[in-house]
Amino acid sequence: MAYQNINQYVYKKWYLSPFLEVTDLSLASDERDYNEEVIFSPYIIGAYNGDVLPVKFDINFTGSNQNFSLTYGNYDFDNILISENYYNPNDVLITCYSSKTICDIGLTGTDNGLVTGMTGQSITYTNGLLPANEKFDRYKFDRRLKLHQVTGYTWTPNTRFSGVTAGTVYNVVSYSAQTIGNYQELYGGFYQGFYELFGYDYKILPERYPKGWTVEMTLKPRLSNVYSPSSGQTTLNEYYPNNAGIFFYMGTRAENKYWHHAAGTNSGDPSYYRITTPLTGLTSCFCVDLYSGYTTSSTTIFDLTTTGRTLTVSPNLLWVSGDTALIIMTTLNILRELLLDTQHQPEILNL
Repeated sequence: MAYQNINQYVYKKWYLSPFLEVTDLSLASDERDYNEEVIFSPYIIGAYNGDVLPVKFDINFTGSNQNFSLTYGNYDFDNILISENYYNPNDVLITCYSSKTICDIGLTGTDNGLVTGMTGQSITYTNGLLPANEKFDRYKFDRRLKLHQVTGYTWTPNTRFSGVTAGTVYNVVSYSAQTIGNYQELYGGFYQGFYELFGYDYKILPERYPKGWTVEMTLKPRLSNVYSPSSGQTTLNEYYPNNAGIFFYMGTRAENKYWHHAAGTNSGDPSYYRITTPLTGLTSCFCVDLYSGYTTSSTTIFDLTTTGRTLTVSPNLLWVSGDTALIIMTTLNILRELLLDTQHQPEILNL
């Protein structure tokens, strides 16, 4: 007979055995001493090890969710999810990190409602850990993955470029049941966050997982809809029905789409025409930080002209000999003029 199978908790698998004794092949738990992370354990694998399970959300845990009463049609600005675990494979001393500020979050953060305006709002981030009284702050991020309930500014006059005139609703409704605890139903709503920021030293998850990765979730199916969008309202799934059934998505999301304006037509619909207007009069925080003393306003169009070996950039980026300038070029002719211009050649040239 088999000394142990997958449904028995008898004794350790490794032991001395007589040479001539015959034993059946059996499945056995592979955890040391059979006392954790096996079929007899109430915990998921890596429950207390952030390097194995770097992200863990539990709506019933007050350290991960504040358990607000969420009702249909009412957006709670403080509805935040915080991971219980964090990823730190190099065992760095996370108390040494200080916070840094991102002042141009409005260029992408308005998409999902993280911030309410394109300018005048900032977020802070740290590769360490925030104190308990700050970790649920919507605008502060640390090593623990943070998700906020998405909203959208899609009502008039912010009609979407796609031509959808109905306002998109992102509702989340919370419930509590005696046998299963707290749970939430999604009526167009969902949560979103970020684990890496391009151009910033913020990355709380690895880029690749050599041995693969797994997501484990507890989902409660909804057999009938209690709520539905009213007249003049829609949800993303109603407008994009192929999205139905998607509960988890991980990938690249946003880029600065405001750096130029655009016009578009649809060859299949001659009446379709959408155009966005240039953004003027806005101030980017990076104009002040990088070009202090030169300009405090942003523009979407730069006129580049050459006279002989002199490059002129208008309206407000002229420089004189001795100035330091960072220029991003894609035109080889302009590059050639720059290299020939010894009097006004920039000290920094980024291709």
